[in-house]
Amino acid sequence: MLPDLLSIGPLTIHTYGLLVALGFAAALALTLRLSSAYGFGFQQVVDMGFIAIVAGVVGSRLLFVLINPS
Repeated sequence: MLPDLLSIGPLTIHTYGLLVALGFAAALALTLRLSSAYGFGFQQVVDMGFIAIVAGVVGSRLLFVLINPS
C-alpha cells in the first residue's frame, strides 16, 4: 500500500488519512439516509456526527496518552 497517496509541495495526502475520512463520510451519509425514519433533521444529524467525530479523536488520543505515559 502507498503510505503517501499524493504530494504537492508541502501538502501530502496520506492513504490512511484519506481512507479514514472516507469512512467518516460514508457513515455520515448512511446516517443521514436512515435518520428520516426516526424523525431527525439534517442539521441534527450533521451536528451529532461532528460531535461524535471530535469526541472519538479526542478520546482515542486521551486513551493513547493514558496507556503510554512516557
